[in-house]
Amino acid sequence: NFLGHDEYEKYFVTSDLTTHQEQRPDVFMLLQNTQTSADVSVAIEIELHQKSEKRLLQKLKNFTSGSHINAVIYVCSKDTIQHRLQHIYKTKILERSLRIKHYGNYFLMFTPLEQDFKNFDPILISADGQTLKLNQWLSILSQNKKYELKNNVFETTAKGGWMF
Repeated sequence: NFLGHDEYEKYFVTSDLTTHQEQRPDVFMLLQNTQTSADVSVAIEIELHQKSEKRLLQKLKNFTSGSHINAVIYVCSKDTIQHRLQHIYKTKILERSLRIKHYGNYFLMFTPLEQDFKNFDPILISADGQTLKLNQWLSILSQNKKYELKNNVFETTAKGGWMF
C-alpha cells in the first residue's frame, strides 16, 4: 500500500492519484531525523528494462519539478540504462530544475542491481560519476537543510569516500 492521498500530496504535486499511477516511485522511503525533525524523502526506482526516452524524461521531470522529495535512487539492471538516464538528466533536466539544481549531481543517484546489499550500505553513483555509500549520502541529506545542500558538500565526502 502506498501513502494515503493526503500524505502523498505532501511529496508529490498531484490532485488525482489514479492518473499519476505511472509517475509513482517503485519504493518511497521516508526517514525521520530525530535531531532536526526534518524528514528525508527518497524515491527509489528499479529499472530492469530500457524505457522510452519520453517516459524516462517525464519520470525525471516529475521527481525534480513535480515533487518535494529530497532525492531519487535508480537501481539499474544494466549500465546502459544508467548511462541513458544520466544523459537525459544532465542534458534535459538538471539546468531547468531550480528546486534541486544546487545539489543536482547528488539528487539523482544510481546503484547497480548486481550488488551486495547484505549490509544495506550499497555504493551509490552520482549523476556526475562520483561514488558514495548509501549511509554517507543519507547522512548528508538528513544533516543539512534543503537550501543548504550543495554539490560540494557531497563532493567533499565522495573524494574521501570509497571509489570503484
